[in-house]
Amino acid sequence: MTALRRQHLVRHLHLLGERAVDELLVELAVAHGIEADIIARLETYGRLDPQWLVALGVNHIASHPLLLVGDVA
Repeated sequence: MTALRRQHLVRHLHLLGERAVDELLVELAVAHGIEADIIARLETYGRLDPQWLVALGVNHIASHPLLLVGDVA
């Protein structure tokens, strides 16, 4: 899967809301036996202040730069 496809799917998941995110995390925890790891990572993210992320402009997935191919003259 390419990074662009993953980012598209993440944006879509975000639009579905918090329940969809929770259910995905539960599915991953059960399927891979990693509930404690997911909870620990959620605790880490839980310490972040959303307002700071907005203020710093890091609350969205970064855009990929456009690359020019060939002569632009």
